[in-house]
Amino acid sequence: MSKILIITPIYKIVGRKELVRDTECVHDLVKYWKKEHNIYVINVYPSGLRKVLRLLKPQQLKYFLNGYNYDCDGIPVTLIEKQNLFIKQKWGYKFNAPKINYIIKKQLQLNNFIPNIIVVHIPSCSNYFVKNLNYNCKKIAVLHYTDVKYLNQKGNKFIKFLQNNYEAVFCRSKFIYEIFKNYKLSNLREEIIYSGVSNIDNRESKPNLKFKQRKVEIIYVGKLIKRKRLDFLIKALCKIDDKLWNLNVIGAGPMQKKYKKLVQKLSLEKNVHFLGTFPKNKVFEYMDKADIFCMPSVKETLGLVYLEAMSRGCITIGTINEGIDGIIQNGYNGYLVESNVEKIYLLIKDIINKNIKEKEEISKNAIKTIQLYNEKDMSERYLKIVMKILNNESGVKYE
Repeated sequence: MSKILIITPIYKIVGRKELVRDTECVHDLVKYWKKEHNIYVINVYPSGLRKVLRLLKPQQLKYFLNGYNYDCDGIPVTLIEKQNLFIKQKWGYKFNAPKINYIIKKQLQLNNFIPNIIVVHIPSCSNYFVKNLNYNCKKIAVLHYTDVKYLNQKGNKFIKFLQNNYEAVFCRSKFIYEIFKNYKLSNLREEIIYSGVSNIDNRESKPNLKFKQRKVEIIYVGKLIKRKRLDFLIKALCKIDDKLWNLNVIGAGPMQKKYKKLVQKLSLEKNVHFLGTFPKNKVFEYMDKADIFCMPSVKETLGLVYLEAMSRGCITIGTINEGIDGIIQNGYNGYLVESNVEKIYLLIKDIINKNIKEKEEISKNAIKTIQLYNEKDMSERYLKIVMKILNNESGVKYE
């Protein structure tokens, strides 16, 4: 039984409602490993300057100075806050590195946890302290979109860091892999660390409720933030006869008021419905009734919600040259489009005009594709890759 240390800034948080996390994808990837191995997670939480006043509360300050320990589905986690007091994020990581390093070593010592291997998600967020973790073990880096942004700033300096500090480097999407491949990263591996979908059932055995209604039902599920570009979708739909479509928006975020004003300005109140947030099972109910899922997001590592929409048979529209590129095959199991109002409009118009048989074929292909992306299977494949690195074996490619 190996001891695997996971270091990441994106992990499920338990018991701290004041801390918001965009994604829990790493938790979903590794939570199954505990059956065969000892897992310990260091969750490095980046906290912005506007949140600094909460440190005036004694309990919050205690967590900040000593770390916050919790159990997440049977896996011990230490959350260490990186309080960003600087304009540039890299200064914040450098400033906090000694404290983070100290807490990691202290907690591992208290738990008698000496890792056999260290797996680091988003290594650009950990470079100031990971290199100082002096354990006689291998390290693996898994690159996300944040690392692409860091690469654009640091270039070959970041490449050298990855080569000097990690046994192997993997990517979370084909798009990210191609970027780092162009930099000739010597320890870059071809295997992509994909997420998987939970609650996959056999959609093909159920009656198809899609594509029969008079109006085309379109759905967006995601945070209401700028880079998700919901406004592009709304502006694109405005060009289509409002008797032909409805849009359900599931999610919340700082751009909500602005998007609602846009809908009012375009006189689309009867067509665009802001539903708020729901538990995942309720989101799936809406996806089951939707014909099209569209999120023209940019700077997306993968976008699990695309996979979820495909699993429910939605004709799924993702952004070309983003994380979902490589899973969606344009025109076969979904569509890829430039994040551009005119291109989105033309694509949705074309989908609306397709006959039912054509739409059903794309829907069936999407469901068939996602059968390969079961959450547990993806986790097991990921673990197999980690074990091969640990045991000095050559990598294995996904089928």
